[in-house]
Amino acid sequence: MSPKLLNILLILIPAVLYYGYLDPMYNGTPGLIWTPESGIMKLKSENVQMKNALLQLSFIETEVKKLNDDYKKVDPLVKQKAEMLLPDSIDSIKLRNEVLSIADNSGVAISALIVMPAITGKMDPNLKYYTVSFGIKSRYSVFKKAIESYEKSTRLFILDSVAIVKAKKSDTQVQSSVVDDSEALDIRVTFKVASLK
Repeated sequence: MSPKLLNILLILIPAVLYYGYLDPMYNGTPGLIWTPESGIMKLKSENVQMKNALLQLSFIETEVKKLNDDYKKVDPLVKQKAEMLLPDSIDSIKLRNEVLSIADNSGVAISALIVMPAITGKMDPNLKYYTVSFGIKSRYSVFKKAIESYEKSTRLFILDSVAIVKAKKSDTQVQSSVVDDSEALDIRVTFKVASLK
């Protein structure tokens, strides 16, 4: 082999190695021989990001463990009350029976009980609301105690509307044998009952 050719090869081989292999590997640019998926600098920055993520992961794991331990310490009765307050779903028949039971325990008789299916809330799209409406004929003091019973119940009853009309005596009531309370009010109550969507 001639010395000229050897000198040319000694100059060309390092240049080809640098531009074809080393520079693309370092920068991630297309080379003469092959194109790497990413450069060394990019891989180093990804390595730093992954290490930071792993450091945060251990912190998050300890926080999750603390929260889980705190949740396990909560009394089961408190959990049950919380699930009753804002349940995942509501059975309309059970809700109807609950409304009747609270009214019976309060000493009032309700009429025309209507439980309407859930609709999505306008203010909070994560909640849906059942509409419960019924009528009561009673004195105001008894009605007030009945509403307090609904407010103190475990389920979240949100008072939506109350319509109060003083009962009128008609000529047929005077002649009938039914005794009518002159201070009784005809009251129409509407509640909203919330559940998670």
